[in-house]
Amino acid sequence: MMDNSGLDRRQFLKTAATVAVGAHVAASSARAQDGQKLRMGLVGCGGQGTVLLTNALRVPEIEWVATCDIVEEKAKGAAERIEEGGNVPTFTNYQDMLESVEMDAVAIAVPLHWHAPIAIAAFETGLHVFCEKCMAYTVDECKDMIRAQMSANKILQIGHHLRYHPLYWHAKRTFVEGGLLGQITSVYAQWNRNNSWRRPVAIEGDFTEWGYPDADHLVNWRLYQEYSGGLMTELASHQIDVVTWMLDRTPTAVQGMGGVDFYDDGRTVPDNVHVSFQYPGGVTFDYISGTTNAFSIFGNQCHEVIKGTEGTLVMTHLNPGPTDSMGWFFPEEGTQREIWMDMAHKTDIGGHEAILLDATVTEGPPLAGQPISTLIDEEGHLQKMTYQVEFEEFVISCREMKLPSCDGMIGMKSAADAIMANQAIATGETLPFPEDMYEVTM
Repeated sequence: MMDNSGLDRRQFLKTAATVAVGAHVAASSARAQDGQKLRMGLVGCGGQGTVLLTNALRVPEIEWVATCDIVEEKAKGAAERIEEGGNVPTFTNYQDMLESVEMDAVAIAVPLHWHAPIAIAAFETGLHVFCEKCMAYTVDECKDMIRAQMSANKILQIGHHLRYHPLYWHAKRTFVEGGLLGQITSVYAQWNRNNSWRRPVAIEGDFTEWGYPDADHLVNWRLYQEYSGGLMTELASHQIDVVTWMLDRTPTAVQGMGGVDFYDDGRTVPDNVHVSFQYPGGVTFDYISGTTNAFSIFGNQCHEVIKGTEGTLVMTHLNPGPTDSMGWFFPEEGTQREIWMDMAHKTDIGGHEAILLDATVTEGPPLAGQPISTLIDEEGHLQKMTYQVEFEEFVISCREMKLPSCDGMIGMKSAADAIMANQAIATGETLPFPEDMYEVTM
């Protein structure tokens, strides 16, 4: 028997919390059994809400029964996408929708600071929740969402859509878990754009009830720190989640720099960030995101590079667009090659031979009930958008009361890391992660 004094407290409590979430989910029965459609309402009908709805409309097991947005025209526009000329009810107050519409679940695609209040209200109403990333505005709000989910015995899925990307599953199973990188020592990622990130304001109205002094603060909420974590929560959180997934570990410290150094337009979040995370085992993760140059040698705007003692893995999910992806493996010189590598498709990048990742050969458990190999072709073109696949899994999770690939505990990790990085940028200090950072107690 193991001596309790030898247990790692952080790992024990993280495991206990995860088991508790799973137990609560397993103990509950879903209304949406096989053969019944999952009745959903959409809260937030702007840009990202439209992306989610467009893809979820391709999932026949979902019936959209209501839309909500504080801009009435957007709610009505979403209702028209669901059923042209139909009678899908629309709302400008999420509480009114929750109280008056019979449904099974909600999808939340609103500004970050509203994620937790709406999700918690939905759980208290007895609904499942699909919530866009980043999970919440603060770590405490993430934990409150998980507690509400556990109390309600419902599903919470966070929209880190790269968890539903076949290329990334192939990279994880074949190269990372397969040991082809050797000992992983460092990671680099970037997501750069060459635009102000500011959107034109084409709406009018009084939104002070919801905390916005004017229409600009609503439309451009990503640029103001009272609503957003800026580049770290809106872009970096995707890639932080990939690194957490690939490494299967969380950071111990973070340091960073950034500021409003180019766009003098009243924004209060940095227009550039440079962050370095430290992980157990001496692994470092360096990350940059900027708004003045979009160049990436491996694709459009963004990529991730994982380096090990025996090889380097590169992935990009925008090459050049959202339905195109690419991945490469660069074996280190002098390392032993697998037999299949001689037959693999190869290319030359900067004078280095690279093996092209082919997710059509991915083996292992299915994703959203489908073999991963069927979700992408040999050239990296997605057969289904990742947003569609994540909703397909959401249906399965709600029907079977099964934890999704990106549940609340997973979503909280990337949110916490992004939030800590912003704090490190603001203070100019190297910040250690608290031991209870990822712990959730009832």
